[in-house]
Amino acid sequence: MRTVLICHDQHPLDRDGLVDWLASFSVLAGIVVLKEHSARKRKRIRREILRVGLLRFFNVIAPRYYD
Repeated sequence: MRTVLICHDQHPLDRDGLVDWLASFSVLAGIVVLKEHSARKRKRIRREILRVGLLRFFNVIAPRYYD
């Protein structure tokens, strides 16, 4: 089975860790790294807040920043 990994440039664990894991059981055909500009990120965050509300948005992003 051939696979392609699609990941964001800000997540080094995806690029490093998932590459080894995918290559362990399939043929890794390539890696597509997506780079999101800050204006696009702000627009996506604003749209998500309008969709789910501010309180639920914080509930969604809290695990990302909790250590």
